[in-house]
Amino acid sequence: VVELPKEFIPLLPDDKTIKWKQAYYYLKSRGITNDDIIKYNIGYCDFGRYQNMIIIPSYDKDGTLNYFTGRSFEQDPFIKYRNPDCSRDIIPFELFINWDSPLVLCEGPFDAIAIKRNAIPLLGKNIQSTLLKRIVQSTVKKIYIALDTDAIKQSLKHCEYLLNQGKEVYLVELDGKDPSDLGFSYFTKLIQNTEPIDQYELMEKKISLIWVKETLPDSRYYRRNGKYYPSITYVLSCYPKGKFFQDWLKKVGYSADYIVRKAADEGTQVHEMCEDYLNGKELNFLSAAGNPMYDPT
Repeated sequence: VVELPKEFIPLLPDDKTIKWKQAYYYLKSRGITNDDIIKYNIGYCDFGRYQNMIIIPSYDKDGTLNYFTGRSFEQDPFIKYRNPDCSRDIIPFELFINWDSPLVLCEGPFDAIAIKRNAIPLLGKNIQSTLLKRIVQSTVKKIYIALDTDAIKQSLKHCEYLLNQGKEVYLVELDGKDPSDLGFSYFTKLIQNTEPIDQYELMEKKISLIWVKETLPDSRYYRRNGKYYPSITYVLSCYPKGKFFQDWLKKVGYSADYIVRKAADEGTQVHEMCEDYLNGKELNFLSAAGNPMYDPT
C-alpha cells in the first residue's frame, strides 16, 4: 500500500511560510497553475526523507493513491528526485484518463501536467506492462509518443509495438526540449501538426539512427573509401517485423527458435559464399573427401 509521506503538506490553501513560498514559486517557474495544484493535490515536505521536495501524487481510477513523485525545489539540490519504494508497474494519473480519447505518453509528471489533456507520464522512458496492456485493450485509436529527444530509440520501439497492435501512432518530435519547457499552447500546436507515423517512416527513422552513431564500427559495418556502411543484415534488422511476423510466431510456437537459427545458419553460408566469390576465391561445394560442404535441405 502506497502512502504519502507523513510530512506531506498540501500547497493550497497557502500558509505563507518561507518553505511554502519556495515550493510554490518553484512550481510557478515550471508553469504550474493553482488549478493544477488543486487538481493533482500537489504538496511539499519541509522535513523528513522528502525534505524540501514537491510531492506530486498519482491516483488510480478509484481515487486511490498508487504512486507519487518527489522533486526538490532547492536551487542546487544534492538529490533532484526521490520516489517511494514501490513498483512503477501502475497506470500513472489514471484518475484523469479518458480511455475513449487520444492519449499522450510522456516521461514525467511535470510533462503530463503541462500537456493537460489525457497525458500519462511513464515515470521514465519505458511503458510498464500494466499500462501497456490497458492501452492495447482500450478503444483508444490515436496515441501520441512525446518522449525526450534522447529517448528516440525507446520512442521508436513503442511506435512499432503500438502500430502492430492496430493503433494510429504519432511520434511528436520535441527538438531537445520537453513538454513542460514548451508549455501547453506550443505543445498543442505541435501535436496538431504531427502526422501519424507508418511502417515505412518508422523504418527510415530507425535506419537513420545508424548514421548518427559516431562510435567505432562493429562487425555489422563495412569500410569503403574511408567511410563505414551498415551491412544489409543490420539494415533489415531495423525494418519493422509487423503483425504477420507476430502471427507467425504464435502459429509455429516453440519451433520458431529452431527455424530462426536454421535460417541464420543458411544465411551465413550464403554470405560467406558471396564474399569469397567477390574476393576472387575459388568456391568449393565439396570437401576433399567428396562430401557436400553445404546442406541444401
